[in-house]
Amino acid sequence: MTACVRGIIKTQSGDPVSGTAVKLIHEPTGSAFAKTSDFTGAYQFESVRVGGPYLLSVNCEGKGVFKRDSFNLKIDETFVHDFLIE
Repeated sequence: MTACVRGIIKTQSGDPVSGTAVKLIHEPTGSAFAKTSDFTGAYQFESVRVGGPYLLSVNCEGKGVFKRDSFNLKIDETFVHDFLIE
């Protein structure tokens, strides 16, 4: 019983932001998973435990940390959150 979290990181002009650190944290337990965005700006976490709440953060060097917090995952859900880097 798992879910998927994915999205794309782009600039305001629509350019992909590659090589960016992305972290997914299960807030109740502190369990953390890390990925790096690919050349298209995409990231994906597969086989994520359902429930939550989760915190998703992107650490874009020179631009700061961008977050999406307090979301829950359902069985077989694909949670999509894109980040727009300013």
